Amino acid sequence: LENRYGTPEKVNAILTRALGNCDGANVYQRLACDVYEKNEQYEDANATFGLLIKKFNKNKQAWLEYIMYLFRRHQTEQAKTILDKSFASLSSTDHVEMINKFGQLEFKYGDKERAKTVYEKLLASYPKRTDLWSIYIDMLIKYDADPLIVARYFLDRRCEQKNQ
Repeated sequence: LENRYGTPEKVNAILTRALGNCDGANVYQRLACDVYEKNEQYEDANATFGLLIKKFNKNKQAWLEYIMYLFRRHQTEQAKTILDKSFASLSSTDHVEMINKFGQLEFKYGDKERAKTVYEKLLASYPKRTDLWSIYIDMLIKYDADPLIVARYFLDRRCEQKNQ
């Protein structure tokens, strides 16, 4: 309400109070998504996300929120750039999850073929990760292809892998 009807000084006072009482990363995420994005204040949202990933660069959820925001705004190239930047800050154990989430967002908001490429590369690197296989199959069924064709394709592929 203060953002919409109040003054910038009031918003800053409330932000300062919230930062004193709550988790800073969560406050900035909610400010960017629930306040600025919903009120179509995209410059403020971008600035807040920039501050968020600068202050909380080890926080995987902060990077994911920013990438999701960019996909919702159909800025897929910038989202890819932010994903690449996140790899420098996050531990290597988080990279697979970040790529997985990026692929899901690419299916939902971006280019389906690029999403398939993301998953094909991920599965080539981690062929035994059944969770990744399941998510990829679910994404194909939900956003792209006939379920029967997808099932046949992946069953054939798994059989080929076991025969090698």
